[in-house]
Amino acid sequence: MKIVSRTPAQSSRRRWPAAIETNDPVWWRWTAIAVLLSADLAGVGGAREVAFAIAAYQALEGLSGDTTPRRFRSQVRMVYLCAMGLSFVPVLEFIAWIQMVGTWSLVLTGYCPLARVMVLLPFNRPVDLSWALVRQVVWSPATTGSIVDQLRAPREGST
Repeated sequence: MKIVSRTPAQSSRRRWPAAIETNDPVWWRWTAIAVLLSADLAGVGGAREVAFAIAAYQALEGLSGDTTPRRFRSQVRMVYLCAMGLSFVPVLEFIAWIQMVGTWSLVLTGYCPLARVMVLLPFNRPVDLSWALVRQVVWSPATTGSIVDQLRAPREGST
C-alpha cells in the first residue's frame, strides 16, 4: 500500500464536480431542500413544509427582476415548486420521492434531471427534437450555468 503525503492545503481542498458551486447560496438552499425532503420521507414532521417554503423563496427569487417567466431558471424553479405542492396530495406523495432523488443528484453532481426534461420542451430547445438531441441532453455531463446554454453552444467540427 502506497501512502501519499499531502500538505494541509491539499487536504483541506474539496474535490467537487466542476458544476457544483459550494460558495453559491443557491446551492446551499438546494442542499437544505434535499436534506428536508429526506427527513420528511424518514418521518420527520414538518420537514416538507419547510422545504416547500425554501423552494417558494427560490421560485420567487428566480422571478424577481425577470420581465418574463420564460427564463429557463425561473421555469425550472416554478415547476419544481408546483410538483412539490402536488406532493402534499396523499395519492401524489410519490412525487416527493422523485424530487428527493433529483435534488440530491443536483446537490451532489450538479446534474438536474428536471432541467434535462424541461429543455426538451418545444419552447426551450434551440433545435428540432430528435433521438440525437435526447441522447445529448440525457448523457451530457453536468454543466455550470444552464443546459440550454450548452445546447446553444456550437459543437466542435460544425460550421
